[in-house]
Amino acid sequence: RAIRAAPPAKLLLWTRGAARIARRIALRGHLKSRLAAPRPFAMSPGPRAHEADTCAAVAAAKALAERTGHAAVWREAKIEEFDNREVKALLARVTDEGATNGLVTVSFCAVARKPLRLHWATADEEDGPWQPPPPGWSTRPPKSCDGGGGAWVTDFEPAGDGFQAVDIMLPALRDTLAFLLRFEGGGSGGRWVKRRGGRDMYLSLSAPHQSCPRPPPCSPAPAPPS
Repeated sequence: RAIRAAPPAKLLLWTRGAARIARRIALRGHLKSRLAAPRPFAMSPGPRAHEADTCAAVAAAKALAERTGHAAVWREAKIEEFDNREVKALLARVTDEGATNGLVTVSFCAVARKPLRLHWATADEEDGPWQPPPPGWSTRPPKSCDGGGGAWVTDFEPAGDGFQAVDIMLPALRDTLAFLLRFEGGGSGGRWVKRRGGRDMYLSLSAPHQSCPRPPPCSPAPAPPS
């Protein structure tokens, strides 16, 4: 039998249909490969990022030690797990600087490039309500402003390449310091930095053991004998 050739119109339709099927197969394979690939936002920080954070914390500890000098250290804390990755590390040290005047000193050193502010107050216990500090406190740098609700705001000052620091000297009449960090500026007017989960941060001010007693509160000097 003679083979009958298909009409040109049918050949055109068959060609277009085959092309559509090929495109669908290629698109389906592309989508499968995209879904199988790991997503950037789901990846955890790699070992290099962790190593960099560790090096930053070590350098901050050295800067904090130089800042506090020869004062006896009551307590040290490395505060991690922030809800903002721009703060690489925050170290705190409680010392007996000013103990002869009934004071306790809290020094902070943060590893962050953008300017930070410390919002702070005191509390009777961890996770307790914020309370204003007792009279007689001071800060370094010396400028602080009222933050409302019993809190005060003190700017960190530069303390080296990528480091920022602030000191608080206050009477030893409270057991806990409550605080938050804040980046100022930007389109939103600033961003709070809290513990992961949106929690406030607390630091114990109590002496760690009996061999290092907390300094006595301020009291008037006794009258000279007559």
